[in-house]
Amino acid sequence: MATALNILGIVLLLLTIVQDFRYRAIYWWLCPLLAVLLVVKGLLFTDDGNFLLMGWLVNIVVVTIQLAAVWLYALLRKKRTRRNFLRYFGLGDVLCLYTLCFLCQPYLFVALCCTCYVIALIAALTFPKKFSTIPLVGCLSVGWLVLTTYELVLNENLWSYVQFMLNAS
Repeated sequence: MATALNILGIVLLLLTIVQDFRYRAIYWWLCPLLAVLLVVKGLLFTDDGNFLLMGWLVNIVVVTIQLAAVWLYALLRKKRTRRNFLRYFGLGDVLCLYTLCFLCQPYLFVALCCTCYVIALIAALTFPKKFSTIPLVGCLSVGWLVLTTYELVLNENLWSYVQFMLNAS
């Protein structure tokens, strides 16, 4: 069951990567579908539901703080928030960030986001003619794909290690 869910996730992530790098847009239904996939996987393969929910909530708070910072930047920069916020972030970026909240523990989530942000900025600065806008969803999906492949190959749950350490102490 876990293998089938991971393979389905990999196919959806590959579709997301191709769409974002090629068209700078993704199908809106991919993010809710991936979120449902992650929630089902988390509930099926994690013993402690409270630990899982707490991790999801921490990740959601982290994403909300990030988006609030971008909104505040847009407000201070141009004084017209909605229009400027959408200039810096698209709906796909917001949906993908909130979908990513259900992937893993908070420490791994923050590390994944920071790594993907740096890779996206390096790509945008290295190839300014190719990337007029930053393909954030594509870069996040590449990182997500790496973690999902890790899960598939090693048959390891991204929530299990921290849960094991908490139960051991």
